[in-house]
Amino acid sequence: MRPTHALSLEKQRCYGVKQAIHSDKGRYRVIYLCDYLQESIRYYLSIQQGLLTQLNIKTTSPYLWFLLDIDNQAQVLNAKIMRQFMHRHWPYNDSDTNNIVPYCLRHAFAQMAQSHTHPQLTTQQIDRLMGHSSFGEHLGSDLCFPNNKKALFAFLNHLPEKLYFTSDASTRFSFNDAVEAS
Repeated sequence: MRPTHALSLEKQRCYGVKQAIHSDKGRYRVIYLCDYLQESIRYYLSIQQGLLTQLNIKTTSPYLWFLLDIDNQAQVLNAKIMRQFMHRHWPYNDSDTNNIVPYCLRHAFAQMAQSHTHPQLTTQQIDRLMGHSSFGEHLGSDLCFPNNKKALFAFLNHLPEKLYFTSDASTRFSFNDAVEAS
């Protein structure tokens, strides 16, 4: 997904949290979700539902994740909000944070895909992951054979470890713990 668009997946186009279809520049394309992201989305949705229920907030959104404004209305997470967050929380204070924008995350993803070696991804596989539709990686114009998909998932499932993400339950937010602490 390009961070110039909404930064969430539409509920109606997310299939079993394994893959989603995303509209990008007027074309639909498949987005594959790594195991860690699938698990994280499920966990997030359980927290989201618990919070909305506990706070008695009746809001709807076409997106899986969203923000609530002061009137408890769903607001789509977008590039502007993400940029503001990055400027406030970027860990490297010695860098010019004005140059740190959500699109930098896309470039970092592309660089990680290019340098991945087990297996080495082809240019076409990276183009597919990046959504370069000029190469035909949009819905209905390509085929993804099992070996090709296996290579893509090998890369995607390697990313959480490379980025030091953890699935350790002890590091996760627990709604029950938060309620008990208050």
